[in-house]
Amino acid sequence: IAQNEQFKVISVTWRPGQKDVLHSHPASAVYYLTDCSLRIYAQDGTSRDAKPTAGMAIVQKPIPAHILENTGASDCRLVMFEPA
Repeated sequence: IAQNEQFKVISVTWRPGQKDVLHSHPASAVYYLTDCSLRIYAQDGTSRDAKPTAGMAIVQKPIPAHILENTGASDCRLVMFEPA
């Protein structure tokens, strides 16, 4: 939704049942706009579930390759902030 030479601000929405493709992230920050039910698949085939809530903010180290799936009954929406 915005970008300059330092930052990218990314609006993300996963519909119920939606699963994305294998990808990774640099160090970043995330702000959840809605409650979410997520399953995160690691590249080694393992998975874990997460239930972040609306208003939750996290700052995270780089994330290796993974796939994310919305296992909930409603849209999962967040804003991500990454270096450009």
